[in-house]
Amino acid sequence: MKRLWLSMLVVLAGCQQRAREGSVERAQFGIFFGGQVQEREQIPFEPSRARQVQGFRLEFRAPLERDLAIEWEINRPRTSRKRAGNAAASAERLVQLDQAQARAGQTRFEQVLAFKPGDPLGVWNLRVVADGQLVMDRRFLVYDEEERVRAARDAGAAPGAR
Repeated sequence: MKRLWLSMLVVLAGCQQRAREGSVERAQFGIFFGGQVQEREQIPFEPSRARQVQGFRLEFRAPLERDLAIEWEINRPRTSRKRAGNAAASAERLVQLDQAQARAGQTRFEQVLAFKPGDPLGVWNLRVVADGQLVMDRRFLVYDEEERVRAARDAGAAPGAR
């Protein structure tokens, strides 16, 4: 009898482990381009969705048998302007929470994360939870493309050439 109970516990533990694996086979973050996700650790700040669309994609192991709760958290600097001598102000973060549902039958879920004018530059973090399981925890840098081009041009200029 003890062996039967022990066997049942082992089987149940295995089933619970498989359930914890979750439905998500692959999670990607980056810029959507031509049906693909160009995974990036650095993303240029571009508020126009006509020029750039970024977000995350979840690919499921199989078509979903039931609706699946998807939640995400975006943690970003409160402001890109840091006050000199005020470490607390420069360390402030703004957290945005959102949620959606992947519908039964879907094999993929995509969520666009649009920039808005005034969003801060700096290190952002994205955490995605699908059906109660963390599937993505990703830091990325949001930067000003024009500023980078200007800085590269200035760095390449001969001394005194300005």
